[in-house]
Amino acid sequence: MGEKSTSNDSSAPNGTGPMRMRCLSDYEIKKEIGEGSFSIVYAAVEKSEPHRDVAIKMCFKKQILKEKRVASVHREKCVLARLSSPEFIHPFIVSLYATFQDRDHLYFVLSYAKHGDLLHIMFKRPEKRFSVGDSRFYAAEILSGLQHLHSLSYIHRDIKPENCLVAASGHVMISDFGSVKDLSVKEERQFDEKAGLRIRRCSFVGTAQYVSPEVLEGAEVTPACDLWALGVVIYQFLTGKHAFHDESEYLIYRRIQKVLFTYPSDFPDSARDCVDHLLVIKPEDRLEADALRNHEFFSGIDWDNLKDMKPPPIPE
Repeated sequence: MGEKSTSNDSSAPNGTGPMRMRCLSDYEIKKEIGEGSFSIVYAAVEKSEPHRDVAIKMCFKKQILKEKRVASVHREKCVLARLSSPEFIHPFIVSLYATFQDRDHLYFVLSYAKHGDLLHIMFKRPEKRFSVGDSRFYAAEILSGLQHLHSLSYIHRDIKPENCLVAASGHVMISDFGSVKDLSVKEERQFDEKAGLRIRRCSFVGTAQYVSPEVLEGAEVTPACDLWALGVVIYQFLTGKHAFHDESEYLIYRRIQKVLFTYPSDFPDSARDCVDHLLVIKPEDRLEADALRNHEFFSGIDWDNLKDMKPPPIPE
């Protein structure tokens, strides 16, 4: 991390203050906190005011080209920039503070998730799963973030616990926007270079266990596919296991297409009814977001003041 940035792309400090070009020397790198197929993520601190903690995603240009992910990275930058503007910022969606580049790397400066992701937090629980109350809270914040995305014509397409980060405040931040579908863009060719998983003649993005039946069939993508994924996530929160699991991705897809999964005997009734109304083959038959808010499972959630609700305790 000693190489100094030589070429800047842009700086958008969350829509506040004058624009100023950033470079790597503006940050004190603390430690590596994650890695992807073409990137490494570091925890860092701004050297100047307000000295906030940030995450710096360092993307390797050669690897991006090798994996044919240029469009995916560009899409993520554009979507995050819009979602981080004063008009569209949301408490349960990660913010982009700045982007810049040097000869070999692209840098995204993002919200720092002190507690990691929800999968990591879940596995730290004694039973490797969340209580009903914790599941309700986290699912509510994810739903709130999804509704905001959908209102802007975005479909996330890769909702899973690993892509739901938790800030120092204990609240959720939806992350990883490389798979987003922008419904306002008519051409399906727009950014679908990331499509890698295939079944029949359909190409799609996402993670096997969370993909909806209509996506597997190559049907039109709608917000309902994110709500299907939320149903799978709620099941996972309460059991510590995937609803759809098998020996291969192909067999997982077959289970998804037939909605073949079982509930453990101790699965809460209200959560079961909620999941039953989300894991439905036809997207038009799935419970919509507004109706989902009023479901018994979310009883006690103050939707208007969700960001002020006390989050579940997180052991260090």
